[in-house]
Amino acid sequence: ASAQTDTPSIQTGPLVKRNISITELGLTDGAYMGSLGGTQTFYFPISRGVHISSGTLSFAYDEAGPFDGRRSVLVTVGNRAVFTRALPVGHDRQTVDVPLTAPDLTGDFVKVTVQYSGVVTNERCVDARLANDGFTVLPETTLALNVVGDSLNQVSSVLDLMPQKV
Repeated sequence: ASAQTDTPSIQTGPLVKRNISITELGLTDGAYMGSLGGTQTFYFPISRGVHISSGTLSFAYDEAGPFDGRRSVLVTVGNRAVFTRALPVGHDRQTVDVPLTAPDLTGDFVKVTVQYSGVVTNERCVDARLANDGFTVLPETTLALNVVGDSLNQVSSVLDLMPQKV
């Protein structure tokens, strides 16, 4: 008789892709921060009842600075800094893809906070009403999720992941 080894097989099944943009969260024009700074937090809903194999935050922004000075943006997921950048003088528009970790994708939502620090300079006095700097989180900012299809075995889990408007 031949010996058989019992090796557990892990069935992950097909992946179901789900993209949640900030327009789905009600921010159809994006989120603007000006007057030398601001903070905006986004709560992307996810379902505890499903297994999310991976996720990516596609962070799209448009910013403008009128003169030389120190400006920056910091993006956190939960309490973890995932993106930080010193911003150039002038105008810049970019999309940055940030891979997320398993701990980022647990719970009922993914909390993403964007902190913009506007023009700071030692050389000139800046009137906050006229600073003319700004930072916009664009509407195409999206949380992309890869959900293991086999974990969508409860109607409530499927409904949690569906867009509000179908």
